[in-house]
Amino acid sequence: MEIDDSTMRLIYAYSDKDPTSQDDLEYHFQNRGSKSVLLLQQNNRHLVDKSSLLHWDVLSP
Repeated sequence: MEIDDSTMRLIYAYSDKDPTSQDDLEYHFQNRGSKSVLLLQQNNRHLVDKSSLLHWDVLSP
């Protein structure tokens, strides 16, 4: 699966207790779920037709 700047669906599970060894992993019980997240910053560049923009300079004396 490629990670890109779109919304990604994550699934997770964790225990309230830290394991004491690699063989001593606690069951997660209700500590589980899924979430839609952005793992990378979205590309917010919007192309704008600059000919339709107004421009003025504000100068200070």
